[in-house]
Amino acid sequence: MADLVFKYGSMGSSKSAFALMLRVSYMESGKNVLLLKPSIHTRDGCDIIKSRVGIEARCKTFSKDERIITIEDVAELQLHDIPNLVRLEVRNANVEGN
Repeated sequence: MADLVFKYGSMGSSKSAFALMLRVSYMESGKNVLLLKPSIHTRDGCDIIKSRVGIEARCKTFSKDERIITIEDVAELQLHDIPNLVRLEVRNANVEGN
């Protein structure tokens, strides 16, 4: 089962450091990690996430024209103001098994 971790906050609230430290924690427990950032964020290069405390890692980018798809058992993610977001939620089978 995959986890999607989404953190937002004001400038200087350690979003990048949080993501990079969480990445290390997941990798140490044997999990694969995919870091994403919008392609318009190029301060540290197109494919790098770097925190102001000096840690960095490679990432993938997405543009405003690409769709972001979340698939959840129960709609728990609180994602707002993402115009190309597609939310899919698993539903239980009905009495006919469909």
